[in-house]
Amino acid sequence: MAAACNPPCKRTCSKVLACGNLSTDRLALDACVEDCEKQQQLYQSWNDEAKQDLFVDHKRCLVHASCEEIEEGVCYDGYEELFTF
Repeated sequence: MAAACNPPCKRTCSKVLACGNLSTDRLALDACVEDCEKQQQLYQSWNDEAKQDLFVDHKRCLVHASCEEIEEGVCYDGYEELFTF
């Protein structure tokens, strides 16, 4: 059941920040969380369940991956549809 959860944006961003992949100040955490939540809300407003599910899966990957895996891009490979630019 834990594998099926939707990690909150704050938890996901905290993990990425802890790995040193983003700036480490508080503003960076707040900006990351805000961007994550906006992306989540966008897919909900589009009623795009496929993208909603893919985004949840992407956040799950970030939370559960090692810092080395994140750095290698494991949580970005296969998620190109979420990051079109």
